[in-house]
Amino acid sequence: MLSTFEAKVDAKHTALLLLDLQHDFIASDGWLARSGKDVQPLQAVIPAIEHVRQTARDCGVLVAFLARTSTEHTRTDVWVEQQQRAYPSMGDAIAPCVAGTSGADFHQVLPKANDLVIRRPAYSGFGGMELDMVLRGNGIRTVVIAGVRTNDSVTATAADAFAHGYYVAVLSDCTAGTSPAAHTETLVTIDELYGAVVPSEHFVTTLRRHNSGQAARSR
Repeated sequence: MLSTFEAKVDAKHTALLLLDLQHDFIASDGWLARSGKDVQPLQAVIPAIEHVRQTARDCGVLVAFLARTSTEHTRTDVWVEQQQRAYPSMGDAIAPCVAGTSGADFHQVLPKANDLVIRRPAYSGFGGMELDMVLRGNGIRTVVIAGVRTNDSVTATAADAFAHGYYVAVLSDCTAGTSPAAHTETLVTIDELYGAVVPSEHFVTTLRRHNSGQAARSR
């Protein structure tokens, strides 16, 4: 059992999951903004996410971009009904991140060499076997989650990661929702049920301290 945060986020068994950093969710002219939602809170966390991503790469943490992708095969009757009910103003344009469109492209924070990219139709990053297979194949025990939105993809991924037997950490200042109240309430729920909610600086500092200690012991 890993009982301390430092033990949980050892780079050799930790993955950083970056959720839905895509044009349709973050850009001012993206699908979410056109639906009437305030995307400024989502845009505001981008610099912190980029800082964490770079630090994680420098420390040898596996980085995975988890992207939502909508296709004609995933737009089921159930999904369409839910979208029409939740976003009536969008008319026929009910699907964000349609495969092959610019809305599905990554926005501002872009994958680099050796970053993983996994596309899925569901809120949870575990909406399919690929993510779990990749994580287990790389010996991952802990997932650290950043991205948008806190009250849909972030919480769904945290819940499924916990259910799949991973330690979970969510970076409080690297996640955001279109509703500040929903964001805050969701973080409370995650911390109570699925894993630690911590500021990104705590994660970054812990990673660097752990790496420095390993480097000193190897001399």
